[in-house]
Amino acid sequence: GDPRGNWFSGSISFDEKRSNPNHPNYYEITSPSGVKWKRQWLIPKEKMDELIKQDKIYWGTKPEYRNVPREKIFNGEETQIIPKNIIDGAESTRNAQNYVDLILGEKQCFDNPKPVGLIQRFIQIANMKKNIIVLDFFAGSGTTFEAVVQQNKLDGGKRNCILIQKPEKIQKQSRFSTISELCLARMKAVIPPKDKITCWKLHEKE
Repeated sequence: GDPRGNWFSGSISFDEKRSNPNHPNYYEITSPSGVKWKRQWLIPKEKMDELIKQDKIYWGTKPEYRNVPREKIFNGEETQIIPKNIIDGAESTRNAQNYVDLILGEKQCFDNPKPVGLIQRFIQIANMKKNIIVLDFFAGSGTTFEAVVQQNKLDGGKRNCILIQKPEKIQKQSRFSTISELCLARMKAVIPPKDKITCWKLHEKE
């Protein structure tokens, strides 16, 4: 019945048992019928006051207004969600191992690489601007770099990526002498033609 269009209600608070009285978002609000709700909310008081003023809080049916307050979310609006504790659909380390073997043309030259989809999911969950710089201090086989490349393809982003990897020796027989060399080869294999890679080598005295 809202003249602004169709909507559904989204949770905007923790229940009383899970609420933290010491949290900055722990405060009290009052429904149009005078029912008071004191708990931990997902938004600060200023934002809550704004939503109430805009009639974007659902209090339940008139005239009681006794339902737990929830936010009205209209069709087409973006809203924040809490990610699941379990990340599924991001493949496994076995899939990642087979993929790295395929892309580098060598069997098990790098042990236990992470799935690209897993790191890509972390980028999505972070929900930051599409022109950020993603930094990986322990680059390994370069999964983070490829995840950034794939996410840019997916949403048209212009993220850049900085990888840092010590030239650790690869112990097994391989055409790559160091992990950093392997990482660079993977980066070159997945980068779009229009983009570029810049490399710096830091020489340490040993």
